[in-house]
Order: sequence, then structure tokens, then C-alpha cells
Amino acid sequence: MILQVIEGGGDQMVEPYSPVQFDLRVHALRPGVAHERLEIALDRDPVSAVEAAASADGVPSELWAAIAVESERALRTAATATGVAHNRLEAALNDAAAHSPTVTAAGHGRRLAGYARALRRGDADTPTGAARCLTIIVAYHTLFAWELEAAHAGASVESWAAALLAVMPQGRLRWEAAAAEAGQTLGEWVALQAALRASC
Repeated sequence: MILQVIEGGGDQMVEPYSPVQFDLRVHALRPGVAHERLEIALDRDPVSAVEAAASADGVPSELWAAIAVESERALRTAATATGVAHNRLEAALNDAAAHSPTVTAAGHGRRLAGYARALRRGDADTPTGAARCLTIIVAYHTLFAWELEAAHAGASVESWAAALLAVMPQGRLRWEAAAAEAGQTLGEWVALQAALRASC
């Protein structure tokens, strides 16, 4: 654990905490939540595909994979719940996530805003290798949702996640960035956007 000394801290309105740029090479996960490691055994080609996609987006592969699986889970759940076609909802979510907000985050939102900027910027070095196992670092509550979905499908969480990862969704980092900018989980952001579109 690394402790950081911050000057001030008396009145957040007077002396807001302004963190340094968020570095995904140091912290390859969303700040403020507990995470678990999930290891998925895959053939070399799928692992290489994930590493290539993560490298192209400039984020670590364990973060790219976690966002890919969770965004696909949330998209499928929201499409089923609202009756909006999967591809139509996906396009709407891409549009909604395309632009970052103009409002500057204050207080506790600053770390999430820094994380979102790092996702949108995508400049982390992402080493690749010939691994046969992909490690995904997943938020604790998200992993529990995955376990429930996997159990409902009669599959292990590893095989269930591998099946969603096989879709290799593109552009989902912007969804996670938009969710972080709104102070929402990725699943919550997708559900709210889907509800807005279903009500139109």
C-alpha cells in the first residue's frame, strides 16, 4: 500500500484535492472499489487477440478484458429488459459515450475523472506475450454478477466470461469512461442509457 500526504484538506470547497494524472500502467483498474483476479484459460490466439486489442486502445489487457466482458453482459441484459435490439442499443451507447462531459469533477469525483481521461487517452504501454491464461481484474461486485449469470447459464464463470470475451467488442472503453464520469458503474450506465432509449 502506498500512502500519499496531501496538503490542506480542511474545506473541500476551498481546497479541493486535485490528483495527478491517473496512470493505467500503475493502477490498471477503476479506483475506489475492491477487485478480484479471475484467470481464464484460453488458446494462444484468443489471448493474442485480446492483447492486440488492448494494445491498440492503449490500456492493459486485464483492464480491457474486464471492460469488454462487463459491457457485453450489461448490453445483453439491457437489450433483453427493454426490448431494444442489441445492435441498435449498442450504436446508441456508442453515441452516448462519444464525448466527455464539459463539467469539471470536484471532490471525490476527481480520481474517477482522471481514470476516465486515461481511458479516453489510452496511452499505457501494454506488453504482449504468448500466454495461455488471461488474468482479468474484476470489481468484486461485478464478479458476483458474473457468477450469477454463469450459474443461470449452467456454466463456470471462466467459460461464461470467455464466451462473452470472444465477441471482442470494440469501443467499450468509452462506455466505461462515460460511466466513471457520471459516477456510475458500467452496468448502471448501460441500464440507464437503455431505459432512456426505450422510453423514446
